[in-house]
Amino acid sequence: MTQTAQEVRTVTIAGRDIDVTKVGETQAVLIAREGILLQKPGLSFDRLTAGINRVLSSIESLIVKDEDREWVTDQMFAGKVELNDLLEIVKAFKDDGGAATAAPAK
Repeated sequence: MTQTAQEVRTVTIAGRDIDVTKVGETQAVLIAREGILLQKPGLSFDRLTAGINRVLSSIESLIVKDEDREWVTDQMFAGKVELNDLLEIVKAFKDDGGAATAAPAK
């Protein structure tokens, strides 16, 4: 199997520029699926935390640099970055201009 170079773009989260790779088709479907499942009433705490962990892990895997991943996690713990902020990472490669903060990486 040959590994191809992935395109990288830069998104701004809480004032910090972060390089990200494109979300894969399967990842996008699974993130969306988890998002829908997490909104169901009566979800157990264990299922809720497992779903949130899956979504966060998937989104964090798109962040190119380890120090940026750590920074994002620290900012979430500090309450300065929310899950909705991280959706900019997923939207970074929208071709319709929907990701206003996304720009080609420098």
